[in-house]
Amino acid sequence: MRWHGDWMQGLDERVLERLAEQGNAPARMIASDIDEPRLRVARLCKVLAEAEFIEREEREGFADERYITSWGLLYLAGELNAELRRPEPGMRPGGRIRPGWYTGFS
Repeated sequence: MRWHGDWMQGLDERVLERLAEQGNAPARMIASDIDEPRLRVARLCKVLAEAEFIEREEREGFADERYITSWGLLYLAGELNAELRRPEPGMRPGGRIRPGWYTGFS
């Protein structure tokens, strides 16, 4: 049984499962594999990275790859409550505000 965080969406698990089963990939490839829009997957990857469930590896001249971390694997194994790994929002760009749904804070 997996313990979901109230900040999570159903697609988050599909992204984590894809990375666990098939290995590292750019957001574009993950989106193609799970049949979801690329921009939506890219946004979810940012949230999952802020929760430290995935990491982003920058590759010069290529698309950045995402890979699952030990926290992400523990969550998939049902050994971690995702509510305890709530993502922390990054610094806000000047004059911009993130919507409340971004991290689940209302």
